[in-house]
Formats: sequence, C-alpha cells, structure tokens
Amino acid sequence: MNVKIQEHIKKYIRFYKAALMALVPLVVCAVTCAVQGYAIWDAYIPASEWNDELFYYKQVEGMVKYGYPYGYFGFNESHAEVLSFAAWSPVLVWPWLLWGFVFGWNLMSPIYCNIVIMMVAVFLFVWLVKPNRKQMVRMAVLFAVFPLFTRYMLSVMPECTCFGMLIVFFGYAYAYMKEEKVGQLVGMFVISGLLTLMRPYMIVFLLLPMLMLTLKRKWLGAGISIGIVGVTGIVYILIKKFLAAEYFTPLFDTTWITIYLREGIAEGWTYMWDKLYFQGWDFIGKSMQGIREGLAMGSFFVGFILVMVIVGLYALYKLIRKEFKTALLYGHLAFCFFAMWMALLLMYKMQEGSKHLLTFI
Repeated sequence: MNVKIQEHIKKYIRFYKAALMALVPLVVCAVTCAVQGYAIWDAYIPASEWNDELFYYKQVEGMVKYGYPYGYFGFNESHAEVLSFAAWSPVLVWPWLLWGFVFGWNLMSPIYCNIVIMMVAVFLFVWLVKPNRKQMVRMAVLFAVFPLFTRYMLSVMPECTCFGMLIVFFGYAYAYMKEEKVGQLVGMFVISGLLTLMRPYMIVFLLLPMLMLTLKRKWLGAGISIGIVGVTGIVYILIKKFLAAEYFTPLFDTTWITIYLREGIAEGWTYMWDKLYFQGWDFIGKSMQGIREGLAMGSFFVGFILVMVIVGLYALYKLIRKEFKTALLYGHLAFCFFAMWMALLLMYKMQEGSKHLLTFI
C-alpha cells in the first residue's frame, strides 16, 4: 500500500511540475503585451507587417467555412493543381484548422491556438523528461529570454507549431533514451513525419528514430524505418505537386547538384566549394551586422551558430565520458544544425532561409 501511495504522490508532483511549467508561455505573452500597454486580446493581426499572416489566416478561414480556401493564394494569382492553396504545404496549418472547427475562427483564434500549442508542448516535455526544480528554472529563464518564441505565439505564422512539435519530439527522444518504450518511438516517428510534410528539411529529425529503431531491432528496424521515410517522402511529393502553388522561383537552388550530373565530379566539386565560400562570407557579414546593428537575420545566424557549437561540444563531452546514448541524442541534434546550415548556404536564399533556423534554435 505504501508503494502505491508513493507512486500516486510521484505522479501528482510530476503533473504539478508539468502544469506549472505550462504556464510559462502564457505568462511571457501576457508580460510582453503588458510592457507595451496592451493585453493579449488587443493583438491585431491585420496590422502585421508580414503579409504571410493574411495568407495563412484567410486560407484557414476558407477551409473552416467551405472545406477549402476560395480565391487565389499563390503568387501572381497562381494556385495549386487541385483546389487553391498557396505555395506552402497546407499541412502547416493543421492545428489552426482543428481549432477553427472546434472553437470557430476569428482574428484571435490563431493567437490563442498558438499559446495553447506551446503550453501543451511544454507540459508534455516536462512530463516526459521529468526535470528537477533547478532544471525547470533554467528552462523557464531560457524560454523567457528568447523573444521569438513569444513573437510567433502572437502571430499567424506556423513557426509556433514547429517549435511546439519539436519540443515534444525531443521530450519523447529523451524519455526513450531512458525507458525505451515503443510508444515513445512511435511518437517520434509521427511528429518527425508530420514536420517533414510541413517543411521538407525537417526530414533530418526522422533520422533519430530511424537510428534508434535500427539499433533496437537490427535489420527489421532498418526495413521499417526505410519504409516510413519512403511513405513520408511520397506523401510530401504528392502534396507538393497537387496541393501547393508555384513560388516566384524554385524554392531550392539545386544547381550545385545538377552540375555534378551534367559536367562531372570535378566541376561539381569546384562549384560547390566556390558557392560555400562566397555564401559563407555573406553569412559572416550578416552575422557581424546582427551583432553591431541588431539586424534580425544576422542575429538569427549568430544564435544558430552559437547553439550548434554548444550542442556539438556537449555531444563530444558525453562521447568522451562514454555516455553513448546522450552523445547520440546531442550528436544527432548537432548534425541537424550543421545539415541545415549547409542547406542554407547551398540551396536557400539568405533572407528567406533565416527564419527557418528559428525552429532549430
């Protein structure tokens, strides 16, 4: 009986800690608005400088009212082959869509939904990871001093959904590292698969559950993992082909790949390193501008590199101490940062690609 009582008390404390931490997103939003003399419900989406917010809002409004968005949401009046979605994957708006069906859709709906997403994400992370009090305080402080968490909660941009899903993903990853429960691994596959359908570069996070399952089940795990990645890739291609409009220009610059195929390895190698060199200096220049002048893009770059270095060094430290599971977790995250950095230099436009670094940070 005493054992059962102790287990109940532990679960109660665990729930209490998770619920307490879940209040942090709400509190930082309220404080941020209060400092400017407003309340959360005073946020006014139509006044935003980001026209993407109007696109996302009206698309969801159309889906809630009519089943799909009416009108033209692509650039230059383009639209998807099927229906009329914009250039971005419609999977990006799935939490708002659910919220709209349940609670209705108005100008405050996406903001309230974003805050709830982050509250649920933080709750699940604490529930899964079971941090101690000192770690919870550190988490709350780090959350509060990263203003872009708050900024995107108070907007109609899908970054908040990506933030929340990745927080839960790593909650599952850390829990699986300790307990190795099947449900935790399934959660990682589901979340990373959805993230890939939302933004294709998120496929780097699918590598972690793939590796974990392969280490656990050997060839069977490898086969299942490859099958999941294959299905996810096919679904993304279908979504991109039929449910997404054309962008102004191709979303990814794949010239460095086609040169390999067209002109051979030597030319491809030379072109790739030339591009990395010139884009790298551009990256450094904008980073310095971010430090000197507060340029948002450059600030993102500095934060991204800083976190990548910290995570990489911590992974190396754990590897030296022969804590292989922890080293795997942080090593994978460092690899994700590095892969995204290379993708930004080789395939993305600097300005448009910079905000995609925020989810990693």
